[in-house]
Amino acid sequence: MPIGLSLGIPIYNNRIYRTAIEKSKIEIQQANLDLLNTKTVLNQQIEQAYISLQNSVLQYESASRQMDLNKQSYDIVTAQMKLGSIDYVQLQQQRLTYIQSIQNFLQAKYSAVLNEQIY
Repeated sequence: MPIGLSLGIPIYNNRIYRTAIEKSKIEIQQANLDLLNTKTVLNQQIEQAYISLQNSVLQYESASRQMDLNKQSYDIVTAQMKLGSIDYVQLQQQRLTYIQSIQNFLQAKYSAVLNEQIY
C-alpha cells in the first residue's frame, strides 16, 4: 500500500507573492510615468498650437495692412496713369505688387483660420 507525503514550504510561496507585489508596484510607477509623459507631450502640443495661432493672427493683420497700403498705391498709380505722368510698365508693376499682397492676405487668413481650428 503506497503512502504519499506532501510538504509545502511557505517561505518559497511567500517569496513568490512578494516578487509579484514588487512587480506590480513597478508597473504602477511605470504607468504613472507614462501618464506624466503623455500630459507633458499634450501640454507641449497645446503650447505649440497657441504659438502658431498667435503667429498666424499677427501675419494676417500684417498682410491686411500691407494689402490696404498696396491698394492705395495702386489707386494712386492708376490716377497718375490717367494723367499721363507714368507709363504702363509702372502701372503693371504696381498692379502685380497689389495682386501679390492679396495672395499673401488670403494665405495668412486661411492659415489663421486653420490654426484657430487646430487650437
